[in-house]
Amino acid sequence: MSIEEGETLTVRFDEEPSVVTAYLVDYEGDITETYELEEEGKDTFKLEPMGLKTFEVHARFSNGRNISYTVLTDILESN
Repeated sequence: MSIEEGETLTVRFDEEPSVVTAYLVDYEGDITETYELEEEGKDTFKLEPMGLKTFEVHARFSNGRNISYTVLTDILESN
């Protein structure tokens, strides 16, 4: 997936999670860096900094179930 830096991404769920967190993870460097994403609205996250990152979402549900989703994301310099 490619998206411009600063754009937002909304995650949708079939059930309402009690907690949602999202991160960008840079696995390509000598040291893995993790960036917690700023929530711009309900389950909507602002994507930055730019570069090739893994977008990770973690959701916890009231029944104790946890899920995670990852996708490789190329965050491009905004015009």
